Amino acid sequence: MSSHTHTIAHNATKTGATVLPDSIPGPTGPQGPKGATGPAGPQGPTGPVDAAVGTRVTTLEGQMANVILRVAALEAKFTPPAPSGVVATLGPSTTSAQLLAKMADMTIDAIELTAGTFTLGSCTHVNIDRTARPLTVRPAAGASVVLEGGLYASQRGAFQFGDGGGSAKYITMQDLILDGYTLDSTGIFWLGNADHITLPRMTVRNSTGIAGQSWALYVSYDGSVSASNVVANGWIVDGGARTIGGAGLGHDSSPEPVANVQLHDWDIANAAYSVYSSHPCTGVDIDGWTIAHTGLTTYAYISTLLANGCGGTIKNCHATDSGELILEAPMVDGGGNSWA
Repeated sequence: MSSHTHTIAHNATKTGATVLPDSIPGPTGPQGPKGATGPAGPQGPTGPVDAAVGTRVTTLEGQMANVILRVAALEAKFTPPAPSGVVATLGPSTTSAQLLAKMADMTIDAIELTAGTFTLGSCTHVNIDRTARPLTVRPAAGASVVLEGGLYASQRGAFQFGDGGGSAKYITMQDLILDGYTLDSTGIFWLGNADHITLPRMTVRNSTGIAGQSWALYVSYDGSVSASNVVANGWIVDGGARTIGGAGLGHDSSPEPVANVQLHDWDIANAAYSVYSSHPCTGVDIDGWTIAHTGLTTYAYISTLLANGCGGTIKNCHATDSGELILEAPMVDGGGNSWA
């Protein structure tokens, strides 16, 4: 590989007491629209004073008491709005087939997973086009959801989007913990014929694979169509003693480049590569990564490689105890990077 190398170095005073009248005027209403002389708006309504305030308080204290009563009355009447959209709920006993059935249900807008550990039973192949009604899969409010990979014999990760002749579009999955995967040449999340896939705040832990071939996120192609418009921000990845990488982009056999991949604010450690692409890609946006103890040593001590037609920008990324940053045009060093 012919490449250009960037190696970035380390390192009131109270008024007199008055007798409170039975009521105190509320605050003045807003001023009316300004015309030639702009009349003032109407005075606010009069509000009662709680008897507990007492009969001898300052004018300021009386006004504050009215404010407190008004706020309390408003809070008592307020009912939070119901969540928008139609939501389905699934629990830890859910199988891959059951999850897919709900994902294909065009009458719902979201799937909420209750707290617990899910063992879906196999890698879930998502070939569902949600363009007409985008779908979100997420934990229920306050729930911690773990997807367990230790029982998977296929070593194919957790999800494959757009594989086997189908396509996956307009799907969001968020805030999941991926635990205990053993990978071959794939990703825990693998994207092929996939468009508008959003995967924020994933945590990958206790997983291992083949260094340089296994990824937390692998943005690739299905044999004819490459993934596009992917947003995967805020991931936390432990690379399993440098046996899996963070993000792998593109494939050497792809007839078209992977396009528009946003990867912001990752925290990755103990990985083979943090990000790797030696394939055509366009619109790669990498920003705000924290990288530690990462780098593949069997070829050269490299932690991040973006070359051979991978185009985009990398900026504000900071690596410690890690291999080099290797860039080749059209990839651009956007500044704010530090490597050690």
